[in-house]
Amino acid sequence: MLTVLHGTSDLLKRERVQQLIAQEDPSGLSTSRFPAGTTVEAILSAACTPGFFGANRVIVAEHLLGANCTSGRIDRSLLSRLAELPASTHLVCLEELLPETALAQLRMSFGENLAVVECTTPRGHDLLRWVQDRAERYGVAIELDAARELLAMLGVAERAPSGSKSRTADTEEPIDLARLDAELAKLATAVFPEKVITRAVIHELVNPAEAPLGWELVDAVRRDRYDAVLRELARAEATGSAPEILLGQLASHLEAQLAALLTPHLPPDVVAAATGVPAGRIHQARRQAPQGGLGRVRELLLVLRAVDAGLKRGTLSDIEAALAAALAPPDRRTQPRPR
Repeated sequence: MLTVLHGTSDLLKRERVQQLIAQEDPSGLSTSRFPAGTTVEAILSAACTPGFFGANRVIVAEHLLGANCTSGRIDRSLLSRLAELPASTHLVCLEELLPETALAQLRMSFGENLAVVECTTPRGHDLLRWVQDRAERYGVAIELDAARELLAMLGVAERAPSGSKSRTADTEEPIDLARLDAELAKLATAVFPEKVITRAVIHELVNPAEAPLGWELVDAVRRDRYDAVLRELARAEATGSAPEILLGQLASHLEAQLAALLTPHLPPDVVAAATGVPAGRIHQARRQAPQGGLGRVRELLLVLRAVDAGLKRGTLSDIEAALAAALAPPDRRTQPRPR
């Protein structure tokens, strides 16, 4: 079986993956995940390995098809090899929007053994409905005007509606569904024991300008966007945010990611019991793995620990510069300046 989850929303793709694993491999013991850049051979080797105790195998691969797609067509040899996978293997491909020619190839090759799910970020009225439905998942309702206000405060209220030709996918700013979801979860907790999110609560608790510093910095590090890292560090300095707090937030986030990525086949609650990292953080860390995967997490932790050691020993003259150096790509990294 081949399931292709393609589209603009990482959040919707991740949630669909979680549903599939919960249905087919609840223990997680027969599930393997492969980040973008993993070789075809490594993915196919895992896909041909039997699951534990005869269970079906679930393989989750990022950008496998897109990386082997030229001029809108998927490499035929890859399609042939995928078609020969054991019936007990369910391959789940997480992709950007695939061209129609590539989708037609997949339908020809797999027929009824193919499921294609478009995970596109909703727009306009569809986005409003998404916000309301999401609030219900947290056990509350959100007034329509409050939903519009929340979107406006996060800068997404005036986006073109679904199907609109007034803006193209290339010119639209991305909508961060993950942050919308986090804000709704926070609001649902704040209004308890009430059951309705109002505009007053939104104005009280939602930052109308931008996400918290720590969140933005973690996201910049995860995406390996050094320009954004420098921008967030400069914003922290301009707003008087203590760099020591940012260092602690980053280190804590990376430690959770390390625990999550070292045990990709285990359920979050099992990892939590063994490491003491909350299951929710394990789950979130798996969704927010950095571009370089496990190797990049280890590397970042080592350099951040070096900064932390220098800070505690009093050997750093400029912690902001030390953080900027530590978070730089390896080819741009310099040593922190001692006192």
